[in-house]
Amino acid sequence: MEIENHLGDYTNALKTKMWITRGVRFEAYNHYLGKHALSNFAISFFSAYVIIINFLSIYKVVSSDFNLLIQFSTMTLSVLILAFSQLESANDYKLKAERFHDCSKEISKLLNELNFLLSKKNISSYSLEQNIKSISDQYDIVIQRFSENHSAIHYKAFNASYPYDFPNEFLIGYSSDTSDVKSLKVRYWKIFKIDVQAFLQPRWLYFLLILVPPILFILAIILHP
Repeated sequence: MEIENHLGDYTNALKTKMWITRGVRFEAYNHYLGKHALSNFAISFFSAYVIIINFLSIYKVVSSDFNLLIQFSTMTLSVLILAFSQLESANDYKLKAERFHDCSKEISKLLNELNFLLSKKNISSYSLEQNIKSISDQYDIVIQRFSENHSAIHYKAFNASYPYDFPNEFLIGYSSDTSDVKSLKVRYWKIFKIDVQAFLQPRWLYFLLILVPPILFILAIILHP
């Protein structure tokens, strides 16, 4: 009985670990895929800004006094495009996203195998133990093969998606009773903060890069004496 209980505890711990890792890796996949898309958007916008600013001079939309500003702006943006493209290419967010996605899919396959194994009724304890150990070993191999580690925000975002499965993350010092209004407010406030952080963390820099250049250029035109 003690051996069976020990195996049950081990199996539950393994299932939980695999389920969490799969979910967190999938969060990381979405994170880096979003960064890859925004990176391309930022480079495209920078390139468009260079063309648009040159059009202002060609079609004399602004006075000739702005020619120096236009030349400086186009040269600055061109250098920024080159530097930013090199940095983003080195990070290779798309490859990171694919690696995390492949990892989560392989863990999902192992988790399905484990659930199917546990659903079998006519299986000896020895055979069950050996199969569970095999799945655990395969899981370790997958983790070693996909050695890229996720960040803390990926783990937090996954937890926020399943708050009832992680009560200690959201209700420390508060009741888990859903009728407790104060506890519910605390829970949903923490979830909201995590969702905002998960949304902004991979995006804020790109938003700034896309929005700041035209704002500065417009202000320069408005404030020009």
